[in-house]
Amino acid sequence: MPMEMDRERFAAMFPAVLEDALSYARSIHTPPEALAWLQKNITHNTTSGKHLRGLLIPNTHAHSLSRPLTSPEYTLSAKLGWLLELLQASFLIPDDIEDHDTVRRGKASWHAVPGVGMKAINDAALLQSIVFYLLRRYLKGTCRWYVQIVELLHEVVFRIGLGLNGISEGRCEVIARMKTAYYTIYAPVVVGMYLGGVGTEENLERMRRIALRLGIYYQESGRDIKDGKCSWLIVEALGRVNNVQRGVLECYGSGEPGAVERVQAVFREVGMKRVFEEFEEEFIERMRRDVADIDKSTGLEKGIFVDIMGIMYRRDK
Repeated sequence: MPMEMDRERFAAMFPAVLEDALSYARSIHTPPEALAWLQKNITHNTTSGKHLRGLLIPNTHAHSLSRPLTSPEYTLSAKLGWLLELLQASFLIPDDIEDHDTVRRGKASWHAVPGVGMKAINDAALLQSIVFYLLRRYLKGTCRWYVQIVELLHEVVFRIGLGLNGISEGRCEVIARMKTAYYTIYAPVVVGMYLGGVGTEENLERMRRIALRLGIYYQESGRDIKDGKCSWLIVEALGRVNNVQRGVLECYGSGEPGAVERVQAVFREVGMKRVFEEFEEEFIERMRRDVADIDKSTGLEKGIFVDIMGIMYRRDK
């Protein structure tokens, strides 16, 4: 059972992180109108969604200690979790601009909010700056893993910035490794492992291998059809279609009216639902074997991965 995956408790820490960011801005004499804009930027772009990345930090921290977190431990873990959510928001803002998306998580994308427009590019950079300032505030001088965590998040920024595109089996695996696996799974779990004192090279390497597999599985399909993102489904479908169906799939990512529906129709024709269910079952079984092989004496807890698998497996069903 997840130890620290309470979304309400996690959400309750957001005001403290927001105030820490605003307090810093006030300390450098930021004008009131800029403070109000900063508050709107942070709040709009981070408070929606499931907050999986943020929640994984306190959950991993607790598993690493084999007990629930104390109040100070949870406060630190949750604050770092919110920093990861801020970092995620800084990636999504330019992603929505590039993809011409005007809706994100059920509300207007930041650039589509009246009065924002292309100022959103600067706002995304500002969110990243806040992350590294608050990391210093929360960890420098008190956490032996401060430098490693800063370097980890810089690596996340670099990998996301590469922005790999194109559709092929090999390319999709690279995207899963460079982006999804690294910042959705690996980064938050590793932060939690550092906080729990189990961030050894051996454990980090095992985590990398497991995160890669989880990242490949985590690829989504609905939004990806519209945006033309490389996903497991489209790669598999291209290997199963006839010439007529392949012609239909050329509208994948085109943004044309009805394109998503036409692609989904081809997916149904070639039985992709059944194919994916078989892939999913095989994946889960392989992951269970990998997790069962973890040596608890290293300090790496199986429960970390059991929780992630439970969250991902049939999460949309």
